[in-house]
Amino acid sequence: MRFFLDTEFTHLVDPQLISFGIVSENGREYYRELKDTWTLSQCSLFVLGWVLPLLSNGKTGDRLNSRLQSTLDLIQFATDTDCQFSKQREKLLNQHLESDPALMDHLRFLSGKDTSDLYVRNNHFLADRLRGLSPESLLLGEQVMTGTQVSQDLPAWLDNFDGEPTVCIDSQYDKDLLQTLINQTLKFELIPNLADHGSGLQRHHALADARELRIGFLAEYG
Repeated sequence: MRFFLDTEFTHLVDPQLISFGIVSENGREYYRELKDTWTLSQCSLFVLGWVLPLLSNGKTGDRLNSRLQSTLDLIQFATDTDCQFSKQREKLLNQHLESDPALMDHLRFLSGKDTSDLYVRNNHFLADRLRGLSPESLLLGEQVMTGTQVSQDLPAWLDNFDGEPTVCIDSQYDKDLLQTLINQTLKFELIPNLADHGSGLQRHHALADARELRIGFLAEYG
């Protein structure tokens, strides 16, 4: 039985697992968000802008937006690698920049930097706005677990399937991060990412990306 895995994590350097989704070949799903394996300070600005807001069915995004407001828009604009930031939002952001000197100062700080390399902890403009927030305060719902809970829960879920599981991934990060959670030897298979997000599934959400990985693989190989 093949399983299709995707993970979201803090940064490409020293990644810490935030969430992961697994979809079986026959369409059964497993999705968890971790509350004790990462911190906000470890996240890249890209993760703050495009990954965290999708967690807990968008409730994490609501909490971040209540703290950051236009600053979150600015971070998304500065880290938009997938052309998701619309022209209408850019127009509104420009209006906010004209009326908010602090937001303009933040833009000057970001200009000329490789934002993909910036951690949240490197950005002093975020320090006061994010003070006191933690994964436990940002994540809500039954899908939220500790790493220890997942280490017991995930093997039990996999035991519901017949045969040896083969976990399909499109990145070595996915394998390494999953293996930090469970004490079980799994067979991994690196496959090409044939995802087509034009079908409407959300980018940068672990379960949505795992679904797309499965759809693309089955469409290509049957």
